[in-house]
Amino acid sequence: MDNKKKVTLNNVKSRFLFIPPSVEAGLEAEAKIDDFRITHELGEGSFGRVLKVTHRLTGKVYAIKAIDKRNKTNQQGKPYFRREIEIMYKVHHPNAVRLYTHFEDDNYCYFVMEVVSKGNLYELMQKRKTTLDKGTIIQFMRELISAVYYLHNMEPPIIHRDIKPENILLSENGSVKLTDFGWSNYVDDEVIRSTYCGTPLYLAPEMIKEVGHDEYLDIWCLGILMFELITGSLPFTGKSVESVSGNILKNRIVWPNDINPDEKDLLNKILKTNPTERLSLKGILAHPYFTKVKVHDGFVFYTPKEGFKEEHNDIFLISTGVVDQSNKTSKVKAIDAKEQNINQKFSGSEILPTSTSSSGSNNNELETLRKEVGLYKQRIEKYESYIKDVEESYLLEKNKTKDLTQENQQLIAQVHGLVQNKEILIADLEEKESHKITNLRQISELNEKILEKDNKNKNIVKAYRAMEEKNKYNDEEIKRLQAIIEQNDELIDFLKAEHIEKTNELQKKLLEVMEKDEDKFDTRITLIRDSLNEMATINPVSKYNFGCDKDNSSQDELIKKISLEYEEKIKEIQTKLSEQIKQLQNEIFSERDKFNVLLVEREKEIKKLLEERKSIKDSVVKTYEKGLQKAELTLKIKESEIEKLTTQIKKYEKLNVLKK
Repeated sequence: MDNKKKVTLNNVKSRFLFIPPSVEAGLEAEAKIDDFRITHELGEGSFGRVLKVTHRLTGKVYAIKAIDKRNKTNQQGKPYFRREIEIMYKVHHPNAVRLYTHFEDDNYCYFVMEVVSKGNLYELMQKRKTTLDKGTIIQFMRELISAVYYLHNMEPPIIHRDIKPENILLSENGSVKLTDFGWSNYVDDEVIRSTYCGTPLYLAPEMIKEVGHDEYLDIWCLGILMFELITGSLPFTGKSVESVSGNILKNRIVWPNDINPDEKDLLNKILKTNPTERLSLKGILAHPYFTKVKVHDGFVFYTPKEGFKEEHNDIFLISTGVVDQSNKTSKVKAIDAKEQNINQKFSGSEILPTSTSSSGSNNNELETLRKEVGLYKQRIEKYESYIKDVEESYLLEKNKTKDLTQENQQLIAQVHGLVQNKEILIADLEEKESHKITNLRQISELNEKILEKDNKNKNIVKAYRAMEEKNKYNDEEIKRLQAIIEQNDELIDFLKAEHIEKTNELQKKLLEVMEKDEDKFDTRITLIRDSLNEMATINPVSKYNFGCDKDNSSQDELIKKISLEYEEKIKEIQTKLSEQIKQLQNEIFSERDKFNVLLVEREKEIKKLLEERKSIKDSVVKTYEKGLQKAELTLKIKESEIEKLTTQIKKYEKLNVLKK
């Protein structure tokens, strides 16, 4: 095999990413973190840290993005990291951050990228109290649109999917550079992209609906960004993510009163719910908002097919421009080797811990510890510069004369002493860092526990208030039931009085009828008997004889016959009277039964209401007492736990003070 094609890799137990192009081509060995000198930290995120570094052999300055392979979230996002660097290797645009190479060890993956040291657009907007001037906004938007147009015209097209101020970096010359291709992906006509990703306030309607998206998604994000740059606010707001999403889907844009008509017209044409109705990238630049301002010199709007002045498609070699080190003395080489070992310790896993979040007073402690670390780093840099000065003076003196052996030995001893001091300082720094990380983690855990307890206390207070509201409602319900019972009592009294009055009337009526009928009956019997006697004495033969003889026997028979007829009539009258009396009695009894049934029903309702009121009152009282007991017990437990936590925090603070 040809030596030039030999692939030299780092000894990694489990490789996270694919082999870098320059290494796979056999053009250079895989880089190591020891090949770089760490200058300072540029930024920090959930994935790890971004460091500004200098390549030891070439002197070139880069930014290294370190991904913690041990982090579970990063392990789950392995495909996204692979696709991110695959896309970044293909992107060579002046307004997009360049990826030169990548490498990894057992703990971290490192992306070696272009340095953009003036921060990001979000920080710039936060520092300024007013919005950017129109010329600056137009310049930034032209450059971003140029970069996005380039991505959309690649083969296959690429969509960024997370354009926002935090992902737009500012370079030294005042231009912008698009970065963070973690959510980027290819556009495939045969595959519908429906992954839910991005920032909630910048989400497009098709992303929220998860119906599939394409290049028009980036145009929506550019419209949101432009709205924020022009007005200083966001077009869609809400108290929660759900309310913001609802306003986006309904296109409820919050327009400022002082917005320019050209600005409003342009933003209206970009922020369309239907993706196909949005302005194209070239259509945005053709709008009067842009055309009324003169295009500055140097603006480039091209596709990947049109190419560049530089040969960006060539594989980048991180080791280009290596200085020849064959003339160095063996002692100086030994010093370099020792310095490399020290830097390896300095640049190892301890300098790149996974970021932990803390709040409140912990930020002050973290800032103090960082300042202390910065002071140690400054002292180490001073020692490094001093070592270099000593090395240079040593070499000069050695070339001038060979009689200064003793002085050279003293210088070498001094260098070794300085290196030892440097090692001691680095060891102290590492110990400080480890203690700091341990303390921060413990403080973070304590803060999380305190927050958890506070949330539980808030829930208890909410439950207590809800219980009070329920008690108020139950009291009102009890009052209502009491009012109903009082009304029922009044109704029962009224019915009793009405029943008594009606019964008395019926009895009076019955007595009157009976008395009248009896009087009539007695009168009629008396009259009949008198008339019969009168007829028998005065006129023995009358019209009642019916052809009978004139003797006494016939008269007696006639009288009997007449008396029998009257007796039958009297019986009929008596039966009718008795039937009427029975009917009246039945009516009285039925009314009495109805009243008794109604009375029983009312009594049952009253008993039921009383029992319900009593059960509600008892349950409410019991629930209230139980909730109160739990709340008191929980509060006591929380207070004791908070006291323990405060004592622990005080101990940690004392330890930190002693360490300082």
